[in-house]
This record gives sequence, structure tokens and C-alpha cells, in this order.
Amino acid sequence: MPPADDKFWKGVFRGLNNELHWLESADKLKRGADVLFATNLESCELSPEERSQTGDRNLDGVATLLYGLAMENILKAVLIKEGIAKISTDGSVNWNVNGADEHDLVTICRSSNLICLNAGQEKLMERMSAFVHWAGKYPTPWKLKNPEKAFKGLLLSNQPKAAPVTMPVEFEEDDKIKFEELYQILWKKAFPIDSDGMIA
Repeated sequence: MPPADDKFWKGVFRGLNNELHWLESADKLKRGADVLFATNLESCELSPEERSQTGDRNLDGVATLLYGLAMENILKAVLIKEGIAKISTDGSVNWNVNGADEHDLVTICRSSNLICLNAGQEKLMERMSAFVHWAGKYPTPWKLKNPEKAFKGLLLSNQPKAAPVTMPVEFEEDDKIKFEELYQILWKKAFPIDSDGMIA
């Protein structure tokens, strides 16, 4: 069987770049984050000796990374659903909003007007942006300051329970609650049917 040509793959990409596939990807990432976050919470309840013997500790950073990726994907699902993002004939996506290529969740929200964030939600989005950009993957950012980007997720300022300028902090239980609220609002925008199959 001969290899598929570019025309074939462009058609595949066009078919995959719809809000339902982006939503499915967001949901998989969120479910993975939920598992890691719950496992990390369970390990926190162990004694120090038990905790030192388990491999299930310190997973909160990876969970925060996955929550950030889930949030980015659900935002992009809504951009497609609302017709803000456009699918090109080659299957690529023109997001038509600032921040989409830099994983800057706050700027995506501001430039698209998809959701109005309060101050606490904005701080949460900043933290997730930092985790997606670097903190969930690397011990330090590649550059402390990047003059080519206005992205401010390298070191964060004015975060809850933190010094004036701080490294990004992993999710805690109250952060997960705030995440869930935002995620559900965006889910209804991207796919207005709840888990019982009713129109939301």
C-alpha cells in the first residue's frame, strides 16, 4: 500500500481539528490530572516514613501541568465552536487570538472575550500558563526574560500565599475547585449537553 499523500493528511487534519476532538483531548488530560492529583493527596496523608517509600509523592506539579493543558484545549475547543478560530484548507488552525501559540491562557481569555475572569481566576490561569510553558516540564525556564514574548508566566507576581515574585506553585485542593468551575463554564460553551444528555 503506497504512503498517503499530503492531500490525504490535510483532509485528516481538517477532520480532526473540530471542537469535539479538542474537547475530547481536554477531557483526557483532565482525567489524567484528576488521577495524579488524587494520588498525590493520598500520599500527603501518609506518615513521613511511608511517604519516603512511595513513588506516588510530588505528583502535584505534573497534575498542574495536565490541568493547564486541559484548560488550553478546552479554550481552543470553544474558539473553534464560536467560529473565532478558522480551519485552513491544509487542516491547520488560525486561532485569531493573542496568546494561543504561547500557551498564555489569560491572554487567550482577554483577546477572545470567551470568559470574563475575576482576579482569582486570572491568577489561576497565570499559574497554569506557567506550568504549561515550563514549570511542569523543566526545573527552570529556558530564559529568565524573553524579549520576543510578552508572556509573563516565567516568574509570577502577586500570587496567593506567595512572595511578591515567586516561582509557579502547584495546585492545592481549593485551586482544583476553581479549575472545575472554569472548566464547566467552558465545557457548556463548547458542548452544551450535560452528562445526562440534556441540553444545558
